[in-house]
Amino acid sequence: MAAQEKLIVALDLASADAAARLAERLRGHVGLFKVGPVIFTGEGPFLVRYLVAEGDKVFLDLKFHDIPNTVRAAAREAAAAGVAMFNVHATGGRKMMEAARAGAEEGAGNGHGPLILAVTVLTSLGREDLDEIGAGTTPEEQAVRLARLADSPRTRKRLSDRHSRHPPRGRGCKRTEAARDAGSRHPGRSRLPRRRPTHHRSS
Repeated sequence: MAAQEKLIVALDLASADAAARLAERLRGHVGLFKVGPVIFTGEGPFLVRYLVAEGDKVFLDLKFHDIPNTVRAAAREAAAAGVAMFNVHATGGRKMMEAARAGAEEGAGNGHGPLILAVTVLTSLGREDLDEIGAGTTPEEQAVRLARLADSPRTRKRLSDRHSRHPPRGRGCKRTEAARDAGSRHPGRSRLPRRRPTHHRSS
């Protein structure tokens, strides 16, 4: 794997236009572009569709965490949009993670879904925080416990070689994620995934 393929750039910018301009400058030099919850909530799915249409690989960083049926539907939509990777909260449990995998495979349409990451413990949480929510353990112990759950035989499923050739380096990541195989604000834009975000020039 080339070094540039290991790079993930977060498009944590104020607008889809700004994110698109950054993607254009870095296209061909990085492996994936990460679209997080702030820009996704503010701008909607158009940016994801635009990047995919341009041939970019997208990491949809929305950390799904809900009942299994809802996560399955969300994963289906993410895969149908063409993202290469997305994540879920491991605290949603085995059934939720299995539902995410199933939905991703359905959305991909070819039986193989995107790579799925399981978020274990957020880096903002300490022992006191975990005690307050009833975990009764340290962040490190909780991360290992949830990583094992995400990587258990019942949960894990090897995807196609297309995905497994480029797995994230789970052992080198922060404790937040354990790898497992598994345009602007215009609603009408969702029908035009190949349309580029408008680049505004200051006069």
